[in-house]
Amino acid sequence: MPKFSPLCFDLPINPSIQVMRSLDSYNDVELKKFKINKKHFSNIIYRQNKEINKSFIVRKNWEKFIENNWYLKKNKPSIYFYKISKPTKQIIGFIGSLSTHDFFNNNITMHEQTYSKRVQHMTNYIKTVKIQAEPVMVIHESPLPVTLKLNEIENKKCSVDFEFEETRHQLWRLNETQNKILETWSQKQNYFHLADGHHRTECMINLSKEIKADFPVSTFLVHQNQISLNSFVWFSKNNIDISIQLKLVDKLIELGAIKFSNTNESVIDFSLIVKINNSFYGLMIQESKKETIPNYINNFILKDFNKIQKTLEYRPNLGSPKILKTTLSESLAFYMKPISKQSLFNNAKNKIFLPAKSTYISPKMLTGMVVSSLVNI
Repeated sequence: MPKFSPLCFDLPINPSIQVMRSLDSYNDVELKKFKINKKHFSNIIYRQNKEINKSFIVRKNWEKFIENNWYLKKNKPSIYFYKISKPTKQIIGFIGSLSTHDFFNNNITMHEQTYSKRVQHMTNYIKTVKIQAEPVMVIHESPLPVTLKLNEIENKKCSVDFEFEETRHQLWRLNETQNKILETWSQKQNYFHLADGHHRTECMINLSKEIKADFPVSTFLVHQNQISLNSFVWFSKNNIDISIQLKLVDKLIELGAIKFSNTNESVIDFSLIVKINNSFYGLMIQESKKETIPNYINNFILKDFNKIQKTLEYRPNLGSPKILKTTLSESLAFYMKPISKQSLFNNAKNKIFLPAKSTYISPKMLTGMVVSSLVNI
């Protein structure tokens, strides 16, 4: 059974002007603006010269931040209660660690496949930089133990309290008794579920196999009612030959797709929307134990179009399908209806995996808010 444990974290001295969203959510112009502030975490990980891909530079940058006391080392292992307060919603959870052993043994399920090249690249990167800058997110299904009184935790002084992008972030350090309650409760759970961070987790498992020892994976643990399930849009930037487009249209019609106007109110009723040039096609797909919408795209729609499969890119699908006419310029795109939580959990427990980058689960963790160092690599 999974064991949620304390971990040593390094914290920024002024998080509101040091932390960031994930690196890939910013463009180069935005990142260059961050570099004006020498203490900003992007100065550790962002490469202005993209021809240089030297992980040891990132490590040296991190060492400089520690030497300058821009991040404060916390040598005592800790678990933090974490509250995210938005104008319309609050999200709570705990930041600590889970072992690679529990991921490997499926005590913590995983629901998506990964890109092997990306995992290998990240493995080599982590071996050099030796830090985890952003916790993975893990879901628990059962309620927290009643003996863990959240109001008592919140009555203590915050370890970290700051505003970032109109959202308040607060961390409270748990005491030894609270740590033990959470650890004991976690070991009674049949499963946890990895929500976000499949590539990072696979990377840590790889490292664990290499040195034949378990690693602690920096983790944000949240209850299932705290998450929102979205999906990615899969799209191709490449111009697709007209003959291929016609074959794709024929395939969609064969599968029962309905062509519609992108202003049609019934758009939201479709499980999957496919855009080919300026035309839209909607499909109703029954969810089952054997087939999910992302798998359906690969196994049925794109079965005979391997070149297209390999060139698909992705971005979060956070808006309403009704805005298709203003958001999509690609010649080919797939808008997927998010999978349900229950289907996600059931598939994960039965080791039925979605293709990589099928789900987009919120909330997303900040980079650089809690950094954990890796030892014995």
